[in-house]
Amino acid sequence: MIDRFSKNIHTVFVNSRQGKAYHALGDELELVKNYLYIQKSRYGDFVDVTMPPDELIASLSDMQIPLMQIQIHVENAIEHGLRHRPGARKLNIYIQENSAYVHIDITDDGIGRLKSAEIGSHGTQQGTDMLKSLHAIFNKHNALHILSRYIDTPFSYPETGEKYGTVVHIEIPKHYTYELTED
Repeated sequence: MIDRFSKNIHTVFVNSRQGKAYHALGDELELVKNYLYIQKSRYGDFVDVTMPPDELIASLSDMQIPLMQIQIHVENAIEHGLRHRPGARKLNIYIQENSAYVHIDITDDGIGRLKSAEIGSHGTQQGTDMLKSLHAIFNKHNALHILSRYIDTPFSYPETGEKYGTVVHIEIPKHYTYELTED
């Protein structure tokens, strides 16, 4: 567990020292896997995770994305969604590509963002605020923009109609520059 945690700290530290707020998608998915390993070591198999197929990860592993783009949403899904809904266990990370974008969906069957806010489980919002800021900075220098949106409570109980869950949908252009030039 300590080895996985230190690998994540090392990845963030190295990128920070180099002044990079981005890294390869393959590195991001390693951060996610390490985070999930740590959570399972602490709490057991409380979550069923579906990751993208290895072949897809390999084909996109060098694509650059903002640092912690997926990991922050996985952490939020666990801490503010799954932990608060009895019986919640599903966390899916789905990636697909088209000619211009890579689409990433992080889906959980937790209580959902609205109910999470109602019970006061919303964290500091620093991670998601950091991502919004990075997107705004980099999008100014690119014709195609990184886009993200939430789909709140996409699931419902058949017997009561009560809604739950969250989907975070992220679109990252395949051809995107993170190297900023002076204007």
